[in-house]
Amino acid sequence: MNFKTVIILLISFSIFAQETDKIGGYLFAHMTNDDYGTLHYSISKDGLHWNSLRNGKRILEDYKGHPDIITGHDGKFYLVGNPKDGGNKIRIWTSTDLLNWAFLTDLKPDMSRLPEFDSKDYWHGAPKMFYDIDTKKYIITWHFATKNRNKVSADEYWGSMRTLFVTSTNLKEISMPKRLFDKDFATIDVIVRKFNNSYYALLKDERAPSQDWPTGKSIRIAKATNLEGPYSEPSPSISPNFREAPTLIPQGNGKGYYLYFEQYPGIQYEMAIATNIEGPWYDGYANSFSLPKEARHGCMLPLTEEQFEKLNSTFGDSNDFKNQSKWLYVGFKDPGDRGLWFSTSEDGYVWNELNNGKPWVNPAIGMNRMRDPFITRDPRQGFHLLWTIGNQKMGYAHSDDLVHWSTPRTIPILADNPNVKNVWAPEMFYDQASKKWFIYWSSTIKGEFPETEGQVKNDKNHRIYYMTTDDFKNFSKPTVFYNPGIPVIDATILKEGDTFYMVVKDERDTPLKKNLRITTSKNILGPWTELSEPITATWTEGPSVFKKEDTYLLYFDHYNGGKGMQALESKNLKDWKDISTKVQFAAESKHGSFIKITSDEFNALKRAEF
Repeated sequence: MNFKTVIILLISFSIFAQETDKIGGYLFAHMTNDDYGTLHYSISKDGLHWNSLRNGKRILEDYKGHPDIITGHDGKFYLVGNPKDGGNKIRIWTSTDLLNWAFLTDLKPDMSRLPEFDSKDYWHGAPKMFYDIDTKKYIITWHFATKNRNKVSADEYWGSMRTLFVTSTNLKEISMPKRLFDKDFATIDVIVRKFNNSYYALLKDERAPSQDWPTGKSIRIAKATNLEGPYSEPSPSISPNFREAPTLIPQGNGKGYYLYFEQYPGIQYEMAIATNIEGPWYDGYANSFSLPKEARHGCMLPLTEEQFEKLNSTFGDSNDFKNQSKWLYVGFKDPGDRGLWFSTSEDGYVWNELNNGKPWVNPAIGMNRMRDPFITRDPRQGFHLLWTIGNQKMGYAHSDDLVHWSTPRTIPILADNPNVKNVWAPEMFYDQASKKWFIYWSSTIKGEFPETEGQVKNDKNHRIYYMTTDDFKNFSKPTVFYNPGIPVIDATILKEGDTFYMVVKDERDTPLKKNLRITTSKNILGPWTELSEPITATWTEGPSVFKKEDTYLLYFDHYNGGKGMQALESKNLKDWKDISTKVQFAAESKHGSFIKITSDEFNALKRAEF
């Protein structure tokens, strides 16, 4: 698609998610191909990969229309549609939680002052709502024909559609209906949003495309300084022809926007991306997003973490967010200078290496080491990777889709301190309370902790250090994160309920330990409990722990003796059972990390092998 640079709206997001760092997921309220004009839900964590709820069943039996949901003046949700029995009304439902909807009111616009609209075709098409905080008004838009569908051709009928609107302060009394646009041309599916001091109408140009009207059946934008207009000449097309039902959401990382629209009738949803509100817009890569195949016309909106989890726990009996059965392992192979390998699993035990045995993430020019990788999902959007380089730096890359990764770069650690000997096994944990990433790693700093220097060889007297960041560009000053009074490395953290569990390697040579132990805390910064007894044999390191249904799996590298990747399992994070004979990895796999992935992400990785 050839998108043109246009000025586009910043959607005026509902009052619970105006800042992107509050986005905990997204809701897509839509109808389906086989159940047209009804209300169904799909949800997404990243705004790209969507899974249907309730096994595709309806959310509200009484609903009819093209679903559109907003947050109103009182923080409640409002859903607009039409009465099931037809008639010349616009129907509104309300909800406090998106789970339970109650009929609120029927609004009946008085069309008596608009005689050009055919009273025999009294149909309020695809009503949409927007609440303007500044004017304290609701605006409701819909399309209406000026010609009788029984007397003209389909092109003439749809070409006679005009967008009308009413306003209201209380959803009881409404203004007299008016045309939204002064220009006399066909429009449908109009949503109004506000950006700074301007209003934007995102619309479908409903005229049939032709040499004389090349923008027909495409998505365009008009602008106004007032809610009720006048609106400008619409922009050039920002979609191909034969697209409708536009809906816009912010990227969770605050770096841009996803504009979804339907290629009709029910062929597929498509998506465009812009990092800047004023464009340019470009196609979303087809493998980077996925929606339920049956989904049609609807609206998307950002959710808080609590709202997402409530929807998922209530309706998510069949979606990938509740029962994720796919997993990704990212690891390295000695000597650790060739890149990072990806493997996937459908059961969490048997791992199949991707990409025909070639690294998925390759070193950048001049980067001669990539070891001990740690991958994590950003709760807002995307994925982050850290790894060992060895000196006073760690490696970093990010991805929106697991397939395409940014060029690897380094993050300097205490670069002004010549006593820092190494930076090993970096990992990170996102703290919801502070909205910051805690990045932690193992380092030996010459002269620190002299009381334990005799317990290790080669002057590797490690402790766990940490720093914080919210953008991976600016970092707090590194400081000690964990000092149990002995040398330790390879910390990994899992939070369950209100407790943090940290697995570390006891790095002592004298007496010989080199095994894994566990400590807990109620706070990410401690205090931490006394270390447990060893849960692995000597010569083990690189722990990574995750929960699979009601079982915790702890993977580690038994690096001396050729045993390679081994595993334990537990029901309570205290009592561990060796299940190493049950797991399978590609040859030479070493210290890495694991995350859950959706079926769509799993399939996208399989398709993208290169």
